[in-house]
Amino acid sequence: MKKYSALSVIIVAFGFLSFGTSLAQQVEFTTGFHTDWWNSPNGDMGQQIYFPIVTDVRYKDFELKIIAGGAYTLSEQTGASGTSLGAMLDTKLNLSYQFAQKWPVDVLLALDFNLPTGTTNLTQKELRLIMDPDLISVIDFGEGFNVNPSVVFSKQWGEKLVTGIGFGYDFRGEYNYDTQVQNYSPGNIFSIVPEVRYHFSDQWQGRLYGNFSTYSVAQSNGQDFSQQGNFLLIGAGVTHTRKDWAAGLNLFGILRAKDELYQQSDLGNLNRFLFNQGNEIVADLSFNYFLDDKTTFKTLLRFLWMGGNNELIESPLFWGERKYFALGAGVARKLTPYLEVDCGVKGLTMHDEPNWNHVGRDQSFLGVAAQLMLTGRW
Repeated sequence: MKKYSALSVIIVAFGFLSFGTSLAQQVEFTTGFHTDWWNSPNGDMGQQIYFPIVTDVRYKDFELKIIAGGAYTLSEQTGASGTSLGAMLDTKLNLSYQFAQKWPVDVLLALDFNLPTGTTNLTQKELRLIMDPDLISVIDFGEGFNVNPSVVFSKQWGEKLVTGIGFGYDFRGEYNYDTQVQNYSPGNIFSIVPEVRYHFSDQWQGRLYGNFSTYSVAQSNGQDFSQQGNFLLIGAGVTHTRKDWAAGLNLFGILRAKDELYQQSDLGNLNRFLFNQGNEIVADLSFNYFLDDKTTFKTLLRFLWMGGNNELIESPLFWGERKYFALGAGVARKLTPYLEVDCGVKGLTMHDEPNWNHVGRDQSFLGVAAQLMLTGRW
C-alpha cells in the first residue's frame, strides 16, 4: 500500500483538474470510524479500528487538507500470545494550488508533508501487527518526516478529450523502524502518473491511466539495507451514467520488479537477496443508485489475482498465488445542507498459496469491514 500513497495527491488532483474548474470556497470536516476483522481456519485472527479526522479548507484555487487520527490493532497468531497497539498515527498535511483556465494547460502544484506523530521503534512482538493490506486498512503506524512536492499538468482538447500527467518526488526522512533496524532511512520515491479521459457521450466516459514509481536505496545506521523494485500500474476504466443510477468497470494490472535486501555476513561480505511478490490483476465493478437528490446506495465488487514469483517453494522468499474476492454495500445520505453520513459494510474471502507470511503452507482468510463517516461542510 505504501506504493500508492506517495502520489495519492496527484491522482486526486487530476480528478478535479480534468474539468478545468476552480474550487469553491468551503470548509469540510470528516470523522467517524472504520473497522476491519479477519480470521483463518488455523486460528489466526486480526482486528483493527481506525478513527480518522480530516479537515479540508478550500479557498478559490488553494486547498489545505489535514489528515490525522488513531488506530487500535490486534493480532492473534496460533502458538503465540496476542499483540495489540492503540496509538495516534502520522499526520498528513497537504497543500495545493491550481492554475486552471489561466495558461494553455491547467497546472496544479502540491506540497505534502508527513508529520511523525505516530508510533515507530516497534518491538519484535509489535511487528506482528503489520498485517497484509488486503486484510486491514492501516499497515503503517509511523514513519519519519517526509516531504512530497508534485506537479500535475492537464489539458482539455475540444469537448471530449482530456489528457494529463503528474510528477512527484517523495523525500522520506529517517526514523527508528524497530528495536533492531535503527536510524532507518527508507529511501526516496520518484513517480510519474499519466491519464487520458474520453467522453464518448453524456452517458459514457472512458479512461486510461498509469503509475510508474522508482525507489532509491534504503539504509540503516548508514549502511545499505534494501531497495524496492520498480512499480508499474496500467489501468483502464469505463463508466455509464443515467438519471437514477451509474455503473463502472475498472481494470488494472501491477508489475513489480524484484526488491533487493542486503545483509552483512559474518566474514564482512555484503550478501544480496532478490525477491518480490507476483504481478497483480484487479477488477472492480461498481453500481450506484440515486434514490433521490439526498440518498445514494452504493455497491462494489472486487476480484484480485496475484501470481507467484519464481522462487523455489521450499525457499522462505517464495510467494505463491493469491485469489481475493470482496463485495461491499453502503449508503450515503445528506441529512442537512451541511451534514452528510456515509456508512457501509464489506465481506471478503482470500486464499493464499505459501508465502513468507506463512512459509510452506496454504492459508485461507475470511474478513468483514464496516465504516461510519460523518462529513460537515460550511
